Amino acid sequence: MRHSLLLLCLAALETPLAAGGALPEGWVQAKVALVKPDGCNCLKDSVGVGAGAGMWFGPRWGAEVDLLHLRLESSHSSAASDETHLLASGLFNLAPTAAPWVPYARAGLGLASIQSPFSLASHRTTRATYHAGLGAQRWWGDHRMFSAELRSVTIDNEARRTEFQGLLGLGLRWGGGGSSRPVPAAAPVAPAPASAP
Repeated sequence: MRHSLLLLCLAALETPLAAGGALPEGWVQAKVALVKPDGCNCLKDSVGVGAGAGMWFGPRWGAEVDLLHLRLESSHSSAASDETHLLASGLFNLAPTAAPWVPYARAGLGLASIQSPFSLASHRTTRATYHAGLGAQRWWGDHRMFSAELRSVTIDNEARRTEFQGLLGLGLRWGGGGSSRPVPAAAPVAPAPASAP
């Protein structure tokens, strides 16, 4: 029985490859972000830096993990705090046939580590976050990529706060081209020569 189940699993894994299915493709990229706090004139706009790593598992679905660090600064005093986001996102490819562009929607959960005083405590705190966004990746060559994205990140603090983040990314990719490479057109078939009468 176990032997039969193992054979069935192996057959299921081999079927997409035998049928010409694309392998997953992954990437890593460095990111820079412009961060604008929503509905609060007590914080200045800030610039963040970070990195992301992700993968498209097929033509439609993917995932990415992001790390972003920024410096919060008060608009009215010299108060400042470090803030670090760790985000886990699901990605949905909005146009699988638009290669080499990959427009996508993002949604997910994360954690924000905030230093005092903007942690609203006398020490650093870690808060849950949730986020959503729209963006696009642009693939060129065999291993390069560029991305641009707008997202909203809400920090579930005692005073709930939302940040609007505009991000640019530059990175490297690898894999089988499941979402970024168009399916090649079939080669034309030459007509058979007419037989002599």
